[in-house]
Amino acid sequence: MVEKKLIKHIKTLKIILVSLINIWFFYVLFVFYVIGYIRNIKGDHAITHVFAIYIALHVFSLSFFIIALSWIATFFVRLYFKKKHKHENLKSPFS
Repeated sequence: MVEKKLIKHIKTLKIILVSLINIWFFYVLFVFYVIGYIRNIKGDHAITHVFAIYIALHVFSLSFFIIALSWIATFFVRLYFKKKHKHENLKSPFS
């Protein structure tokens, strides 16, 4: 019961964090494009695109990192409770 609640909380936290990171990414990307087009320095938007790609790669890698951490946390929660239940099953009922 506790195991399922912990896993549910881990998955919920993962969804919230990844959603917030992706929302932040689209906000920053939008701001970079708007600043780049408003300034229009010599008509060259290459810098804006490079920054946008750079931020996109970092944000998506951060999203995948959080997903991987949630998988690892879920694995260790399941492993911990599996060992705990196994240890409880080995106890003698007469002790």
